[in-house]
Amino acid sequence: MRYFIIVLLFFVLPANGQNGKKITKNISLVEEYTIDGYKTPKSILFSSGGDWEIGKYYKILYKKIKKEYQKNIKGLSSDLVQKADIPVRISSFNELDFKFQDIKQKAVCVFALGDMETNYDRITKKTGKTVFVNKDKILYYDLYLILIEPETNKVLMKRKYSIKARSMYYSQHKQLAKEIVKEIKG
Repeated sequence: MRYFIIVLLFFVLPANGQNGKKITKNISLVEEYTIDGYKTPKSILFSSGGDWEIGKYYKILYKKIKKEYQKNIKGLSSDLVQKADIPVRISSFNELDFKFQDIKQKAVCVFALGDMETNYDRITKKTGKTVFVNKDKILYYDLYLILIEPETNKVLMKRKYSIKARSMYYSQHKQLAKEIVKEIKG
C-alpha cells in the first residue's frame, strides 16, 4: 500500500505543481489577458524600469524582439525607452501605475521584472550556514509585460512569464522574444 501511495504522489505532484501554459522547457506563460477586438498596433514604444544593471537585460531582450518582429510583422516601428518612474521590480500588475503623454506611438509595451530566485546557494536549517548545492547557477524569475494604448491609458494586453535561465543576460531571449512577438501579433 505504501508503495502505491509513493508512486501515486510521484506522478500526481509534478503535474499539479506546473503553473501556466508551457511555452518551452524553461518558459511558462503564467498569467494572460487580452482585450476583446485586439489588433496589432502599427507602432510600439517599449519601456522599462530605470537605468541600472538590469537595463542591460532589457536592451538585449528588445534587440531580440525587434529582430523577431522585423521577420514576422511588416511595417511595425518601435523604440526603447527606460523611464525612472516605472518600477524596476514588481510582484503584480497592480504595482504598475503610469500615465503616458506626448507619445507618437500607437501602443506602449512596458517590461518589469518580478520575483527572482537562484538555486546557487541555500541556507541549511541545521547550521544556518550557506551551502553551495549546485555547480551551475540557475535563475528563476518573472517577466511582466503590459501593452497600453497611450491616448486612453487602456490596457490592451497583459502577460506574466515565468522563466528559468542560466544567465540573466543571454539565456532564453530568443524563445522569449518569439513568444512576445507572437502575442503582440495576435
